[in-house]
Amino acid sequence: MGVGIRCQALLYAQFAGSSVIVVTSDCILALRVWILYRRSRTLLYFFSFLMLAETTVFIYTGYHTVEPLTEFIHLGPLLPGCYSPANHRILTYYALPELVLSIMMFAMTLYKCRASSLTLRDVGIGRTPIVAIFLRDGLFWFLAVLALAVTKLILWHGGRPTLVEAPIVPATALVSVIGARVLLNIKSLAAPLNHRSLYSTSSASAPADSAARVTFSGGPRSQIRTHGTWRDVAEEDSSHPWVVNKSWK
Repeated sequence: MGVGIRCQALLYAQFAGSSVIVVTSDCILALRVWILYRRSRTLLYFFSFLMLAETTVFIYTGYHTVEPLTEFIHLGPLLPGCYSPANHRILTYYALPELVLSIMMFAMTLYKCRASSLTLRDVGIGRTPIVAIFLRDGLFWFLAVLALAVTKLILWHGGRPTLVEAPIVPATALVSVIGARVLLNIKSLAAPLNHRSLYSTSSASAPADSAARVTFSGGPRSQIRTHGTWRDVAEEDSSHPWVVNKSWK
């Protein structure tokens, strides 16, 4: 097997691995927004179409970037890998789907938070509304993807061809870390969401034996926590369909 074929195989593997990680992370991002919009079936179909379109763009740009490459150079012992002096401007389109999706998801998150009368000032540490936690994760995600996308667009459109691989590994690593963080937040909030609304208050320092008053769509309910287990006690009066108050005693 010649050097060119081995380098092409390596680049195909890099593109495939990076694409799988990015698409998986974007699916986690879409899951977060889908939860905010109360698991809308229409939104689920729309996000599925977006993920399929993103995957198609990744496959097309990856294939047409690597396939024409026949010449590779060695940059030195500190930079192992396959580097081609050929032009890679078609790779610019590889960075666009992730950027477009991030902008769209962040805009949808902001819209939902605005409809819930939440602003960026509500994003803090400790006792934070769950929807504000999603807003904070969405903000971090958007800023990270924006910085990475701008860097990749500059290098891939106007930089030296040998720099084409420079942003791939760190960008993939950062996206995977942020995606894991968001997934852990969703998992940690999954159990409490069985008892309260997205717009209730999340507190990691709540005592083991405590009480809280939560308002559900069917009316307010009092929750009593004993030895880490919540028990619901229904009340007779009705109130706003979303959680308006929750206080620890």
